[in-house]
Amino acid sequence: MELENILKAKKERFSPPTPNFKDSSILITGAGGSIGSELSRQILLKKPKNLYILDSSEISLFEILNNLTEIKVSRKIKTKVSPILVNLCEKNILEDYFENVRLDFIYHSAAYKHVNLVEENNFSALKNNLLSTKNLLDIAVKKSQNFLLISTDKAVDPINFMGFSKKLCEVMVNDFAKKNIACNFNIVRFGNVLHSSGSVIPIFEKQIEENKSITVTDKNATRFFMTIPEAVSLVIGSSSLKSNGKKYVLDMGRPVKILDLALQMIKISGFSPCFGKPSPGEIQIKFIGIRKGEKIHESLTSGSLKKTSIDGIHLVEEKIEKLQINKIIDLLKKKLTKESKERILKLIMNAKT
Repeated sequence: MELENILKAKKERFSPPTPNFKDSSILITGAGGSIGSELSRQILLKKPKNLYILDSSEISLFEILNNLTEIKVSRKIKTKVSPILVNLCEKNILEDYFENVRLDFIYHSAAYKHVNLVEENNFSALKNNLLSTKNLLDIAVKKSQNFLLISTDKAVDPINFMGFSKKLCEVMVNDFAKKNIACNFNIVRFGNVLHSSGSVIPIFEKQIEENKSITVTDKNATRFFMTIPEAVSLVIGSSSLKSNGKKYVLDMGRPVKILDLALQMIKISGFSPCFGKPSPGEIQIKFIGIRKGEKIHESLTSGSLKKTSIDGIHLVEEKIEKLQINKIIDLLKKKLTKESKERILKLIMNAKT
């Protein structure tokens, strides 16, 4: 597969409808991240009444706020953009901020999501991802009409803590959807996005620039890829579907072989690939093996997919697992001891369908 076809922004491939954001108040969490920042830009262009951008990183929030301000000035957009610097695990601060605010849409993008980092910091990641989602769901019940969790293919038959945490968040959203009809609670799941932080593309680019060996986990490893703008346009499109308690997956196309991606990047950079000791003008490809928590291949569902009314968005039909979320949340709120960690692991691993 040619790298140009992977990197090409495919806005023409899907043109999903979007909700009418006029006079709407919208909250985007993780607004400084790869997906959150693009969500903020695309939604701002729809000219909502209020746009709340939330992030726990001061520098990330500062950068996206400046970016949005420039767009507002250049496009003469009157949307009020409010930056919120807060950790979503701080429920009291969150509740105080939104005490007198009504929201039409919540896009929950914030999460710890780098597989290897999460694997090394598993319980802090579980605590962050689960408590932040639970706190935001509680806010949504009282304050919002629509809630959309942005999930990942790692949540399908997870083998790593990042995947487990997102799977638990999905189950939590499903539970809220069953008990609350005033707010639409839904999920959208997709794979890797090109040029996001931690993506293989910038890693390979840096390795080539520094004339280092390109490191590939396994010669057969594949991943789903999509450009950030395309993924975000479909995420927004999925929130226009009138539903509650549904799980959607984006059309990611065919999975891409990581080795093919590395070969194409080397060639496009003007070098030749090799698998032994490199000569001048060559870049070596090294296979380093699958790391803990990684898979050779990812899946977008453990069940089946049905078409929706929007091209590029599919409805997921799979068994909903019954996990004791409340017990896990209660344990995560307390001081994490060896005993409580073992109990949490047991609750996660003993999923019953």
